[in-house]
Amino acid sequence: MMLCVWWDWKGINHELLPPGRIIDSELYCEQLMRLKQEVERKRLELINRRGAQISNNGGCIDENKRRMAMSRSAMDKLQRIWKNRNITKATKIRLVKALIFPIFFYASETWTLRETEKKIIDALEMWCWRRMLGVTWNMFRTNESILDELSIKQRLSSAVQVRILSFFGHVSRRNDVSIERLVVQGKVEGQSTRKITDEMDGPSEGYNPGSST
Repeated sequence: MMLCVWWDWKGINHELLPPGRIIDSELYCEQLMRLKQEVERKRLELINRRGAQISNNGGCIDENKRRMAMSRSAMDKLQRIWKNRNITKATKIRLVKALIFPIFFYASETWTLRETEKKIIDALEMWCWRRMLGVTWNMFRTNESILDELSIKQRLSSAVQVRILSFFGHVSRRNDVSIERLVVQGKVEGQSTRKITDEMDGPSEGYNPGSST
């Protein structure tokens, strides 16, 4: 008899195979379909996922704040792990990168990063590391000391920037006509209307049509 188990930070799903049954491609696909149905039945929050939100001005500050709230909520739900002294610091770092940061990275390839967004993203990263280590504000620990302690080489904002550039390169290398390439490289056909606009604005100050040089 074989026991098949799937798990994440929120729960475990298992299935017992009858004696003599082996796992082949057909059975594996059936198991994945049953797992999908079970997840949809028990995890309703995963069904109605919303995509990335882009504001009218092309910014992503609202989406950043929404993803930050979701990441903070997931971080708080794992307090028992962060407070467990039997779990090594290296393991906790890997858990943050595997369970928390992917929530924030969702659809980050479509974001537009300015200095304001980068500061907000790095602030979220430091909040996660401080919460993981149990560092409070009255311990007077600097961000640099925490990053050195954890040997963090790449900041969270830099990781988002890498994802944006990687997606841009992937879309630019495509030879077909796709909506992604149209959004990234599209342009408006026709000539510039700057000259017409200047004429409509009227003569500049100090201009005298009757004067001669």
